[in-house]
Amino acid sequence: MKKLLLLSALLIFACSTDSEGNPCIYEPTLTTEAVTYITETSATLNGVISIVSENCDVAPGEMQGFVYSTNPSPTNDDNVEVVYGTDISTSIEGLEPNTTYYVRVFLTNTIGEFYGNEIDFTTEEEITGESEFKGLWSGDFTGEDNGTWTLTVQDTGIVVGSFTSKDYNEIYSFSGSVDENGEIIASITLENVVGSFSGNLNNGLSLGSYTASNRSGDFQGRLSTDDESQIVNNWIYYSAEYDSGEILYYDNEIYCSELYMEFREDGTFTDYFYADYSDDPDPDCPQEPMYGTFSVQDGYYEMLYDSGGNQDLSESDIYITYPDDNTINYNYQNVLWTYKISIDD
Repeated sequence: MKKLLLLSALLIFACSTDSEGNPCIYEPTLTTEAVTYITETSATLNGVISIVSENCDVAPGEMQGFVYSTNPSPTNDDNVEVVYGTDISTSIEGLEPNTTYYVRVFLTNTIGEFYGNEIDFTTEEEITGESEFKGLWSGDFTGEDNGTWTLTVQDTGIVVGSFTSKDYNEIYSFSGSVDENGEIIASITLENVVGSFSGNLNNGLSLGSYTASNRSGDFQGRLSTDDESQIVNNWIYYSAEYDSGEILYYDNEIYCSELYMEFREDGTFTDYFYADYSDDPDPDCPQEPMYGTFSVQDGYYEMLYDSGGNQDLSESDIYITYPDDNTINYNYQNVLWTYKISIDD
């Protein structure tokens, strides 16, 4: 039978000793802290796990994190978020609006199951109607870190986005919401929650402050125009026009087939591009897709490529135009590149 233990108490297990016969003393302290960044469908859970163990032949924690439920006293038979470490936090999604949830820190190992104190929180009421702040927003941030950010405010006011540090070569993600007054509050995550992003999005401009990995500063930016926002789509490579006048289309023998660029509403993109300039009529296409984040700056798009893990960001300013609803053009390295949403054969 599993041992179900509420903390914290000093536990001495006479039946488990070390090689010299000393009793096992196992004292875990689990503290469930206040829930933060609560929206209609998401929240950030926080807690602390501290363990004192003497003479015990047991792993500190085979599994640990949070359990939560709409019923009091949740256990690991309910919703489980596994998070390792001492100061732990995680953002959870898919919650029901205007609903009370109960959450506890938990720890399981060969000694038993341990639970911390219970915290309850209530999600925000569902926003009715369409958020007037919906759209693609971008900008930069300064202070103890520097970089760019991009987010999309969805119809319901939910926020998804990315926050990219140039100084520390890290790509974070957003989750949060914007209320009816344009106040934004979002958590910044890198595996776990590492900071916050809060401010105002009124009159097409954005201002506020951030914290990320113990660094802080200010952010600023603006709402993208309708033309700029067209970038969010999947674009298929169509042609490359060189200064010489030569045009190489998608079905040529140099550029691999099915090349594309996909820009997503969370500010991330995928770039799959490979060229083989050998004489082989059937080019080898081994390259993995490249990833990164983009932001809309003053009339151009800035691309930050995560081409070598998160330690090799490189930036490039791209001036994209939209000849029609199906096409984008940009000049790069003296070549006019054309991509289309669909290609009519």
